[in-house]
Amino acid sequence: MTRAEVQPGVCGFEVVVTATSTDMRHVRLHLESPCPAVSHLAALVGEVDAFCELEPDNAGGVIWRMAISNLYCGGCPVPAAMVKAVEVETGLAQPRDVTIRLEQEADE
Repeated sequence: MTRAEVQPGVCGFEVVVTATSTDMRHVRLHLESPCPAVSHLAALVGEVDAFCELEPDNAGGVIWRMAISNLYCGGCPVPAAMVKAVEVETGLAQPRDVTIRLEQEADE
């Protein structure tokens, strides 16, 4: 089982992504979040084929297609966390933290 914890930013809706696989290819995703859009996304995605999700010319796979049409915020980091969890659960990536640090500098 792979677990990803997401602190998405100003919305404050923390998300826990859990990925499980028994065959190192098909991954069942579970999302826990108070965000109604993320909860809806979780119901739509369910299980994915890791190889299809990670194919560069696949227009982003099921995760990204469902996220684009169902999340309120285009900048939501949850779909990326879902893909990273799929990668780790199937052995296609090492479990390493991903960080986006935002700062705003004053205009000169």
